[in-house]
Amino acid sequence: MCRARPERSPEAQAAASNAVLAAIAASDALCGHALGERAADQDHGTATTLIKTVQPDGVRLANKLRRLLSDKTLLQYGTYCTPVTAEQAVRDAKVLVDALDSRGL
Repeated sequence: MCRARPERSPEAQAAASNAVLAAIAASDALCGHALGERAADQDHGTATTLIKTVQPDGVRLANKLRRLLSDKTLLQYGTYCTPVTAEQAVRDAKVLVDALDSRGL
């Protein structure tokens, strides 16, 4: 996103929303691969507890996922967010997606 445009935008909202979905999907895949299970309930907090146990970087992954999930409703269903907010969401999601790559998934 362009930092010269600090106003809220539908493009930023779409990027942030997709980042949340990518992080959840990556978390499910990482947990499934490493632990043989994934969080399957509506309480996404369970997902952060579960991914925290994934070695070697579960705590870091859980922190990124937790930050995204804490803003999930706003990022997916709220008013448009700013490009700066979207950039942070994409960076957080990228950590989880990159963890898939590092494991050959």
